[in-house]
Amino acid sequence: MSEILLWTNLVVLLLIGLGLKTYLPSYLKEKAKNLAKKEDIQEITDKVESIRKTHKSDIELFKGQIQSNLEAQERKREVYNDFIKSLGLFIGGRNNAEHKQIFLDCYAALWLWAPDDVIQVVNKFVDIQIKAASGQVSDQLILKDSYAACVISLRNDCGVTTNLKNADYRYVFFGS
Repeated sequence: MSEILLWTNLVVLLLIGLGLKTYLPSYLKEKAKNLAKKEDIQEITDKVESIRKTHKSDIELFKGQIQSNLEAQERKREVYNDFIKSLGLFIGGRNNAEHKQIFLDCYAALWLWAPDDVIQVVNKFVDIQIKAASGQVSDQLILKDSYAACVISLRNDCGVTTNLKNADYRYVFFGS
């Protein structure tokens, strides 16, 4: 009986050995594949996170620059709008000390915010106004043309694409 038990144990061990011989290598191979995939995924995740961290600060810096540019553009538009309003000084009936000071303040702000080409157009307008005040220029077309040139120059600098000409500007006088 012990011999049968011995042979049975031997057969069982042989079957277990054969099973382990075929199953164990494929199990270990699959386990190794899964571990390699897991390591690859972790490596890729680490690289993605590294790139994200690297570029996050660049993106935040870029966002800040865009916001700053938008705020500067908005401020420039406010300055231009105020300047255009202050030009009313040169249109009949608004020639008092308060309007003169408003124009001078707006002109100073314009020097801070406007590019050189806009300043040059505005300076030409101011020069013509000075000549008009001293009686050297009386041609209304020259005065109106220089006024309209200021408006168009400001529009162009604000990014408004325009095909308008100085002669397209309309002057409205309500009379008194």
